[in-house]
Amino acid sequence: MSEGANHSAVKDTQTGNISVPVVNNTVLNGLQIDFASRTYNQRAWWQLWGSGDQYVEVPNSNQTSMSNLLYTTLNN
Repeated sequence: MSEGANHSAVKDTQTGNISVPVVNNTVLNGLQIDFASRTYNQRAWWQLWGSGDQYVEVPNSNQTSMSNLLYTTLNN
């Protein structure tokens, strides 16, 4: 998934959107799905305690297109 990308842009070369691996580290129909991912916690400015919400993203995914990310992970 990539917030801000429309469906036709996903298959094109649109960049600038951070991607999130919905399915990761698994095998589907013989294809290894293994995106690099980064997990981090972020607390809102108004939260005085707690660790905040947990987020997962594909590092540097805003530098490439979503179709290239898919191609790269399926060919490794």
